[in-house]
Amino acid sequence: MLTHVVLITVADGTAEERVDALVAGLRALPDRIDAIDTYRVGRDLGLADGNATVGIIATFASPEALRTYVDHPDHRAVVDDLIRPISTGVTRLQMDGDARPA
Repeated sequence: MLTHVVLITVADGTAEERVDALVAGLRALPDRIDAIDTYRVGRDLGLADGNATVGIIATFASPEALRTYVDHPDHRAVVDDLIRPISTGVTRLQMDGDARPA
């Protein structure tokens, strides 16, 4: 099992509706992509300056399952249509294990 973590920072002044559409688009992916084991998406709570805007924590059974997700047309559409137009930065991390606390 591997955990995939993504932090998305959107441009200052981005309309809330566009961020809401991004979150909704991401949250729809587990119903469309069988390769996803678990999937959490959330907006930053604004508790500290400099944080990313949206975060994803997902688990996959294998690197191949992650590749299936990354290459899936529905995921590509979210990236191309909802993330790229408003993001100023995307940070990704893959690590061994699941997303549960130690």
